[in-house]
Amino acid sequence: MQQDPTTKLSEELRLRPFSQDWGIANADPGRIDEFLRFYESCTRSPSEHEALAELLLQSINEALEANILSEIQRERVVTFLRTHSREFPRQLPYWSALVPSAADPWPVLELLREAGVAA
Repeated sequence: MQQDPTTKLSEELRLRPFSQDWGIANADPGRIDEFLRFYESCTRSPSEHEALAELLLQSINEALEANILSEIQRERVVTFLRTHSREFPRQLPYWSALVPSAADPWPVLELLREAGVAA
């Protein structure tokens, strides 16, 4: 029996296993560099790419909201999105379709547009 990808990722990244919204529940803007390195460290399954993309995009969004994403991190994220966005075909349209509002500005959308992966 194949292990759920989020269970495996939770173990590898020392995160809490959640059955729903795993990436959102485990987002951590202080671990963006670690999450990027982890994503790029080895070949992952398509479901792991999707889960990690959710984790990364939520973490990046929170870092932008808190104004703690450095310029170096911003450039690295844009490069990551340009390079890997095809690897998360379910998460990318979801995040790209978010509509900013006063309550939820979704600053990650700016980086998706800057990377050329969202309209």
